[in-house]
Amino acid sequence: MLYPWLTTAYQQLAQQLEQNRLPHALLLVGPNGLGKEAAALHFCQLLHCTAPNHNEPCGHCDACVLFSAGNCPDHLLITPEEAGKNILIEQIRAVVKFSHHTAIQGGYRTVVVSPAERMNWNAQNALLKTLEEPGSKTLLILVVEQLNHLLPTVISRCQQRSIQPPVWEEGLHWLQEQGITEAEAKALLLSARGAPLQALALQEKPWFQRREQIFNDIASIQTQAARLPQVAKMLAEFDAHEFLSALYHWLAQTIKVQSGVLEIKDEALSAGINALKSLRRERIFAFQEAVVRAQTLWLSGANPNKEILYEQLLMVLLGVPLARDIVHAY
Repeated sequence: MLYPWLTTAYQQLAQQLEQNRLPHALLLVGPNGLGKEAAALHFCQLLHCTAPNHNEPCGHCDACVLFSAGNCPDHLLITPEEAGKNILIEQIRAVVKFSHHTAIQGGYRTVVVSPAERMNWNAQNALLKTLEEPGSKTLLILVVEQLNHLLPTVISRCQQRSIQPPVWEEGLHWLQEQGITEAEAKALLLSARGAPLQALALQEKPWFQRREQIFNDIASIQTQAARLPQVAKMLAEFDAHEFLSALYHWLAQTIKVQSGVLEIKDEALSAGINALKSLRRERIFAFQEAVVRAQTLWLSGANPNKEILYEQLLMVLLGVPLARDIVHAY
């Protein structure tokens, strides 16, 4: 499915195809919740379609039917085998082997790796030669949220395409078309940093629904240090990657509120931030840095104990510096 805010980026790729200037490796870079993987798959379907219409796959030819069913013999979609886990080197070796095959349908061979930052260093290194010499009529698309999780050697072998959130009005209108009230859509879109699909998903996230209480619990630790293990246990219930990303964003907003340069229009979030903004700014900065390092640890595949991880994070609010070797602590 191609979402309306992705049309421009998609048409640019289609134009490159028409002009025979399509690269062999693409990096689709942008925030979570924009439909980057869906756009990559839509373009791959176009490459396999035998009867495209105005740069759109027809959806009816044999190639389109196979692709839609996930049975296209000349396409691979590489994602983590388990939610929240890494893409394994064995999966990337399958990509390398696939790239040496002749296209069964006689056209393109396509590979989408999403999210590409879930490849560990060994997997990324295994992909390098294929990115450099993938063979004729082969396209590899790496879908990524944060470039700093990819090796520079991987990035340098790909042509980048930046995918940005839609303008506020467009994202708000799309959410309302999904049956969400204007007030709720504004709160969701604000917390999702303008990413409509992420905003839509937030409705189901328990940590979003409890955002005000979460802030109050975190803020309470400075005066009730004994509650720290209890709060850490509560935070460990949530998806670590999703929650840590949201927490980092909320802390950035807290700093802006403290500086008087931002007014929060989401009442629940505003109430929560008010509880946190009384903390000393250097503590909030230190806490935000700790969150970044915790994200790095989580994405590294170290599989830390979440309660212990959150206990270490929360201790920063008490002035205890985060261990410099946190990434290797597990």
